[in-house]
Amino acid sequence: MTVHHAAQGFRRDVGAYERGRPAYPEEAVSAIAREFGLSPSSTILDLAAGTGKFTRALLSTRARLVAVEPLVEMRAQLVNGVEGVEALEGTAESIPLADKSVDAVTVAQAFHWFANDAALAEIHRVLRSDGGLALIWNRRDLTQPLQRAVDDIVNPFRRDTPSHRAGRWRVVIDTNHLFALANELHVSNMQELDAPALVDRVMSTSFIAELYGDDRERVTTRLEELISSLPARFSLAYVTDVHCYRSTMTEESD
Repeated sequence: MTVHHAAQGFRRDVGAYERGRPAYPEEAVSAIAREFGLSPSSTILDLAAGTGKFTRALLSTRARLVAVEPLVEMRAQLVNGVEGVEALEGTAESIPLADKSVDAVTVAQAFHWFANDAALAEIHRVLRSDGGLALIWNRRDLTQPLQRAVDDIVNPFRRDTPSHRAGRWRVVIDTNHLFALANELHVSNMQELDAPALVDRVMSTSFIAELYGDDRERVTTRLEELISSLPARFSLAYVTDVHCYRSTMTEESD
């Protein structure tokens, strides 16, 4: 399956993505490791790994890490930034790994791009029996005035871009017989930034990164106005959502 056209916007400046996106709290990684019983002898697939923001967080598990990412620009950034990780080209619908070869699959900030039965079947294929799937998102905490101001800038350009907030991803996995919800966790996550980092954060948004001309100028102007009202250092509030699913048995996997 081809990468969604809006996700192609990530190609434009992978450095901005790496610099501007928030990290993931250790509490989220620890919860996943506990839920799935992960250890140094485990193998974890970080699917749609991007620049390796969550892959890097998984290093604390000491497990064998395999990252799969379709965009060559992001994959190159991942290889340069996360030591000792096997990085492979692939998509959620075509994972270049053998059947039952991993103990857990993590998908951070990405499942909404490929929330479909074909992707879930492929994830199920590579998981060992009773393996785990963790879906993770850093979600803007819109109770914070600054996050609401940022959202007001970007949201008019969202259009039909797939998103976590739309909730379609949950409908897909909840009606799919291959996975059952095991646990959910919601962790407060603060990101410390300065003005250049906020620019990177906004401009690395998929549907903003693909803008050109007047639309891009409009975003830049509003962002500059917002920055002029901020101190030199400030914080953006997020909630890190972790959804842990267990692979269920099928006739084919018996």
